[in-house]
Amino acid sequence: MRLMLLCCTWKDERMGEEEAGGSLPVCAGCKQRIYDEQYLQALNTDWHTVCFRCCECSASLSHWYYEKDGRLFCKKHYWAKFGELCHGCNDPITTGLIMVRGSIL
Repeated sequence: MRLMLLCCTWKDERMGEEEAGGSLPVCAGCKQRIYDEQYLQALNTDWHTVCFRCCECSASLSHWYYEKDGRLFCKKHYWAKFGELCHGCNDPITTGLIMVRGSIL
């Protein structure tokens, strides 16, 4: 399993119908037009900052997030859902390399 920790881009533009020439970006989360001065660009889409949340716990995500099948996750829930479990304590392994039967994944 390859993990990709992704980073979003902040846009800082004054938005309004007049400034945008009638074509405002649409939020991928709520599907509404974005009039905010600051919004995020991630996964090739635009987001209101308040809509950029983990799909499991609704925690607000900052610059760093995890993605699987187009869904956003915080670190805790990404690893709980898709990570490898420690055979000793059964907790998700969230850092470092994973070794299985002598092979590093």
